[in-house]
Amino acid sequence: MDLGTVNLLLAIAAVVALVGAAALVVRSVRRTWSHDSPLSLPETVVVSVIGSGALLGIPLSLYGLIASGVQLANTAAVRVNSIAVSGGEYPPILRASDAPVDAGYETAWIEVANLPAGARWLLWGEQALTTLIGLTIAVAVAWLALALLRGRPFTRTFPWVLAIVAIAIMVGGIGSQFVGALARSETVAFLGDPQVITGAGGFSAFSFALDLGPIGWGLGIGLVAGAFQIGTRLQRETAGLV
Repeated sequence: MDLGTVNLLLAIAAVVALVGAAALVVRSVRRTWSHDSPLSLPETVVVSVIGSGALLGIPLSLYGLIASGVQLANTAAVRVNSIAVSGGEYPPILRASDAPVDAGYETAWIEVANLPAGARWLLWGEQALTTLIGLTIAVAVAWLALALLRGRPFTRTFPWVLAIVAIAIMVGGIGSQFVGALARSETVAFLGDPQVITGAGGFSAFSFALDLGPIGWGLGIGLVAGAFQIGTRLQRETAGLV
């Protein structure tokens, strides 16, 4: 499967998803809204739109992940972004201006022909872990939207769904950074003699700038999961009193 076919199928999938989302919104509003519904008609429409978008985002994300894998496997030359550069020199174009005091560059991109399969799989793994975060969030949003439409947002399983989302954000966020660093390291190693490639002004043999943001997001969502767990218990106790 070539890149043109992949892009064509992706465009078709996007159109089908948009049409399907519109159909799901109409169907959800007709089936779930009534005058005694806990949600008003505008609220039902908004929740249906959000839930339908999240639900249809799941297959689109999966298809995009497969398409990126096909592209990486079949493309002769692969572009690798954000490769760390050691001691990037002052850009010559800036020498015509007196304003800059100093300048340099920390990363570069290269397009590599015949990149080994190991580096390609690592690049795909970086994308896959990032997509995993989006998939789990889409599942959680769709789950919550359906629960809201049913009038019971506090279900026993939803806190566990949020906990899985929190874990996915932390694992996917940190893991994608590490796998991406390994992919770039493999790419640099493939370029040639390490003493030349990683010398002054060359590429770094390995660079891993850890961003702890996913840990914070994961802990925050984990706290929300705890709040939903309390809400589920209170809803169950309230139902028992009625």
